[in-house]
Amino acid sequence: MIHRFKYVLFDMDNTLLKNMVIGVVAQKKGFTEELDKLLERSIVSHEKNKEIALLLKGISEKELLAIFRTVPIQDHAEDVIIALKKKGIRTGIATNSYLYLAEDLKRRLGIDDVYGNTLVVKKGMITGELLLHNTSLEKKFDGCQMHPICKRSIIDRICETYKISPGDVIAVGDGRIDICMLETAGLGIAFNASFEVQQHADISTNDLRVILKYI
Repeated sequence: MIHRFKYVLFDMDNTLLKNMVIGVVAQKKGFTEELDKLLERSIVSHEKNKEIALLLKGISEKELLAIFRTVPIQDHAEDVIIALKKKGIRTGIATNSYLYLAEDLKRRLGIDDVYGNTLVVKKGMITGELLLHNTSLEKKFDGCQMHPICKRSIIDRICETYKISPGDVIAVGDGRIDICMLETAGLGIAFNASFEVQQHADISTNDLRVILKYI
């Protein structure tokens, strides 16, 4: 008998979208070299995210949103979301990227919930300050590696909100930051992921339509 899943939680960059948002922005705004250097640095991930956000200082909120909207949506993502809604299955985005961008994608795709980090904006301009979703960085969550957003805790929050269990959740992601949610969910799907990430998932795929086999 097929398990009746009640929620699907998606990563955004390289999962619902075809690229990493900050990489596209860096290319458009000419700071790819600086970004690459930051990404290569061996520092705690939440500190790295704060330094990356500084690269956005002085860009207008409207311009960043316009660049974001040029990032292609992943193949079949829209059809999968529609199919999930028809089945009465709720959906969410949990992203290490920026909340207001993810909220825009939420509206475009008809997704229910969104979780992400908050870029501080004053008078329409990005200040470079970043408010992290994970407010418990003094606590070391097993496997979360002090990430700016703890996707395992997001599953816990979803379950509390909708009175479901982690076993009722499908999680879909591609990166190391997604490992904790892939392990916590009833079904963890590694999407276009490295072998390291695949080892922590129940299944691996490069086609989002595989989700429909499990609902």
